[in-house]
Amino acid sequence: MLPLLAHLEQLKVEVQYFALDLSKQALEQTMEQLVPEFHYVRCFGLWGDFSDGLNWLRPVKSPKLILSLGSMFGNDEFSLAVSRLEEWKHVMGRNDLMLLGLDACDYLPELWESYHDPQRVWDSFIRNGLKYSNEVLRCDWYKEEDWQISGRIDSSPDTVHRFSIIARRDVHCHPLGLHFSAGERVDFFEAWKYGPERMRSQFKMAGFAEVERWQAPGNRPFCR
Repeated sequence: MLPLLAHLEQLKVEVQYFALDLSKQALEQTMEQLVPEFHYVRCFGLWGDFSDGLNWLRPVKSPKLILSLGSMFGNDEFSLAVSRLEEWKHVMGRNDLMLLGLDACDYLPELWESYHDPQRVWDSFIRNGLKYSNEVLRCDWYKEEDWQISGRIDSSPDTVHRFSIIARRDVHCHPLGLHFSAGERVDFFEAWKYGPERMRSQFKMAGFAEVERWQAPGNRPFCR
C-alpha cells in the first residue's frame, strides 16, 4: 500500500486514504507513521470489521476506490465469495472502482511450500490463534500437546489449501460441551486459488465487470 500512496503523493493527487483494521493498536501505530509522511494524501484509520466498514461507507457519495491488496475477496468457497463481493457492490456508485490483489497460483509444489515453510511460520501463527481462543472462550479447551496441525491441497473443482487440526488423543472440555475423539479432524482455514476466468465469473455474478488485470512480476510456473 505504501508505494501506491507514495506515488499518489508524488503526483500531487489530493485523496483521502481510510485504512480499516480490527486491531486498534496496529491502526494507531500505522497512522502515526503515515500521517506525517504525506501532504496531498490524507490518511485516516477506521477501527472495526468489514461490516463496520460497509456501514461507514454507505452514506459516502464522493468517488471511491476500494482496495484489498491481500487475498481477502475472492478467497473463499465460490458462492460465499460472490455474496461477500456483492455486499460491497451495494455501497458503490456507478463510477466507483475496486482494486483486488489475488493469489492465483495453482502450481502445487510452490503452493504447498508457501504454507509449510521450514521455519513453520504458519504453524506458529495458527497455534497462537488457537491459544488466544482460550482467552476469548475463558476456558482452556486447546492444549498444544493434544493437537497436530495438518494441511492438504484439493484441486477439484477449484484449487484450495486447507489447514486442519487433528486430535492426538481424546479431548474433552466439559464447560464448553466440546468432545473430540482421537484422530478427529477439524478444518478451519481455507485459501482458494481462483484463476482469471473463475474470478471473472465471480465478478459477473456479484454485479461487477473486470476493467483491467495485471500480473505480478515473476515467472511462476503454471500460475494462471
